[in-house]
Amino acid sequence: MAFPKLASYVDAMKQASELIRGENPDFVVSPMNGSVPFIDSMAIVDSDFDPSKVVYMPASSRIVNVNYIAP
Repeated sequence: MAFPKLASYVDAMKQASELIRGENPDFVVSPMNGSVPFIDSMAIVDSDFDPSKVVYMPASSRIVNVNYIAP
């Protein structure tokens, strides 16, 4: 195999997508920083993955008065 690390990455994205699909969530909360390539990869390797269910949340350090936000 010419690109074993790439194949391993694709396999991991498929497994992650299968786990999420198996849970059938209403939405997926994902941090803005660093997760966009992860979500894009899952959408590429799994045509059934629905990226419209992903809600990108900013890092908590960027939310003003984060300690005062009610759950």
